[in-house]
Amino acid sequence: MIVKFYGIRGSHPTPNANFLKYGGNTPCVVIRDKGKVIIFDGGTGIIEVGKELIKEDRSDIYIFISHSHYDHIQGLPFFKPFFRRSKRKIKIYGPSFLEKSYDKVLEEFLSSPFIPFSLNELRGKDSIEIITLEEKEKIFLFENGVMKTIHSKNHPLHGVHLFSYLSSSKKITYMTDIKVDDGIMKELVAFARDSDILIFDSFFLKKESGEEDESKRFGHSSFEDALKVKELSGSKMLYFFHYNPDYSDEILDGVKKEFEKNNAFLSFEGLEVNLDD
Repeated sequence: MIVKFYGIRGSHPTPNANFLKYGGNTPCVVIRDKGKVIIFDGGTGIIEVGKELIKEDRSDIYIFISHSHYDHIQGLPFFKPFFRRSKRKIKIYGPSFLEKSYDKVLEEFLSSPFIPFSLNELRGKDSIEIITLEEKEKIFLFENGVMKTIHSKNHPLHGVHLFSYLSSSKKITYMTDIKVDDGIMKELVAFARDSDILIFDSFFLKKESGEEDESKRFGHSSFEDALKVKELSGSKMLYFFHYNPDYSDEILDGVKKEFEKNNAFLSFEGLEVNLDD
């Protein structure tokens, strides 16, 4: 099983020379496992994923969208496998919104005047299935794998889905855009329990949370929060993720010196972690 990071930035892309080392694309993390491609979120990082997948044209693709804020879906219109005829399955799992199915949410996003084609046109070119994630806990069964999702309201205004994938006795937990507080800590720790890899929202440094209220307005966590969840959950490895778009390479280098220890690492674009080693 291989986990690869294609987009690690929060809020918006950072196409700037000061952001090259860690990367400037918005969220997208990929798991490759036994012929399946499992994708967490469709930020701009998913564009590069699509370019790779059309060269293979064989693996089934499962895309799990944590929530529909722009930074988590803005790469979807440029995901090349949508435009290629193929026998493989493409399934998109995403949250309902104001009682609309995710099918309807994507219909509005993938349409004129925002883009020059529609979701229905894409469906005519490939086998695309859209599944709505409800707020109640859900388990999806794959061949040789299980995906579990829970919904948290600790991200305004409509919450966020957290994901945990288990296969071959390996567990990958993905927690983005989540505000850690005493009321939710127990649930987060239980969900992440014994993860081989924990990927966790690390938007800001704790010392900054008192200076500006981005943490309250946008519902994000700190590097310190991520470490605490790792330690309490007994997770083996932590990868910090979803960085503040104002955090340049220089700032993240400083963060790395302070926080990269005890199997806690800063993720960066192109990073691959092989759990079969």
